[in-house]
Amino acid sequence: FYDPIRTAALNLPGTIEGGAFRKQNGEHIYVLWAKALTDRSEAAVSNYTFPTALNLPPLRRYEWNNSVVPNNNVIQPSNISLTGAPIFLTPASTVVLPVDMLLFTGKRLSVSQARLTWQTAQEDAKTEYVIERSLDGTSFARIGSLPGKAAQAGASYSFVDQRATGQVYYRLSWKTVHGEKHYSKVITIAGNIPAAFRVYPNPTSDFIFIDANFSEDTKLALVDNSGRVLGTYPPTTKRIDIRKYPAGNYVLQATGVVTKQQSNFVITK
Repeated sequence: FYDPIRTAALNLPGTIEGGAFRKQNGEHIYVLWAKALTDRSEAAVSNYTFPTALNLPPLRRYEWNNSVVPNNNVIQPSNISLTGAPIFLTPASTVVLPVDMLLFTGKRLSVSQARLTWQTAQEDAKTEYVIERSLDGTSFARIGSLPGKAAQAGASYSFVDQRATGQVYYRLSWKTVHGEKHYSKVITIAGNIPAAFRVYPNPTSDFIFIDANFSEDTKLALVDNSGRVLGTYPPTTKRIDIRKYPAGNYVLQATGVVTKQQSNFVITK
């Protein structure tokens, strides 16, 4: 609607006509055009600079026939060229970018934890991401939310569910500035069932290799025949140098929240 106070604050000179209009969200749209100084003259040309007191950001300029010939560009709020055809100006920062979801994945961390990650290609400033969980893949409930980063080039997010017991399903939901609700795809994270792992070659004399895919909470320990721990390793370990150990029987143990397994092997010299 027309904002007479804001219009007065524009301090428009006699060569320019126009006004300020305020949207429901408080943002302003400015309409300006040059006024012909003599009767029967259509050669109206002028320049305008917004008062510095308004502290305006860069503006996006739309021509009067934008619906017929789409054309807009971002300009500074100073020395704006005008003709007799009206132009429309809005703060460039208010241009809405819809969320473009590039990636949404999940990974189990432990028997009760799962990490969700997602990445966007673009997003608007008022996006809130709601994380929803389901036990049957049909009925979803909100378990948390993260505010958007207002990144026009996109951003990455991470959320850890502390109650991800058993097989669980997840999706994201978000609303646009116009109130439209959108959903991501549904992803599934299986229950944390310990899987067997293999150590090879067996017997060996120099290295052992590990064929496994452990969760992040798993710890590996190399143990000799007397039960003495010779070394500990992260769950991503795929090879261990055993050349310094004497011949004998050894055990590689894998211990986690729900994982407790071992694989026996023999060192020969």
